[in-house]
Amino acid sequence: MARLLPLALTSLALLSVTPRAALAVSDAEVGRAVDKGRDYLLKLQDRKDGAFRDVWAPKGYRSGETALALLALLKAGVEPQDPRILAGFDWLLDQKIERVYDVSVAVLAVEALYMPEKQ
Repeated sequence: MARLLPLALTSLALLSVTPRAALAVSDAEVGRAVDKGRDYLLKLQDRKDGAFRDVWAPKGYRSGETALALLALLKAGVEPQDPRILAGFDWLLDQKIERVYDVSVAVLAVEALYMPEKQ
């Protein structure tokens, strides 16, 4: 019985910690993470044509990859009129988009461009 006491106390201590308290993150920390992600994405954009080239997706999915990056940038607070966003959409809308993934992500990106969230 004496051997079980440390195990029981440890179990009670673990149960008293709620997941929310254990994973608490401040708004400032979230903001810094979003800013860091935005800056990372902007570094990956091709300055010549505005596309994002085969960084994450398999080869041949540039349209979807570019659309996903544009969507993330818009959701991260980059203004729709930003020249980098406009260059990305100029490239994207000039492509022949045929894959379901590419079309789906492009639709989400276009929605984010024309229907920004109200803050």
